[in-house]
Amino acid sequence: MNNMSREVFILILLIISLSSNSNVSWSFTEIGLGEIRIGGLEHIEKNASFSSQITGQVTLNVTLYKKGSLTIKITINNITFSISKTKIVSVTLNSMNTIKIDIVNTFFDEGIVYGNSTIAIVSVGSGSSMSESESITQWSRTLFVLSIVIPPIILILYSRKAEIPEEDLKEALVIEG
Repeated sequence: MNNMSREVFILILLIISLSSNSNVSWSFTEIGLGEIRIGGLEHIEKNASFSSQITGQVTLNVTLYKKGSLTIKITINNITFSISKTKIVSVTLNSMNTIKIDIVNTFFDEGIVYGNSTIAIVSVGSGSSMSESESITQWSRTLFVLSIVIPPIILILYSRKAEIPEEDLKEALVIEG
């Protein structure tokens, strides 16, 4: 594979990865759970609701940022799972969703689940729907990034094509008279 076809291949992969990225996520603070502090050897349960413009079967990546020795169970729309740091889970999202977090602190020191912990949509199943405004926003982001990334790549490819290697230059005989 020559340099030109390799660069075109990389450009195509970049475009595909940008267009398939949904960029939909919620922090615990955004959905109303906030920072959760739990005393030593205590148990706490918190509930919250969050809305989603994407509905149907989705795959979520739940990432917790925490301090302490905590045993955590999360329930999102009746799907319950245990988590220590990161978990990929398949759930059905509705326009309004419920989340319940159940935490047990197994140490004497205070434990914390930070508010920047996230729930992000990784992929959308075939039965899911996305509102028109969310779809337009997603495509606008993708097109904006592509408008920034593609022109420099085209300029680099064009300038490489325009360069003539020294070995291709032939000596010319100049006769002065």
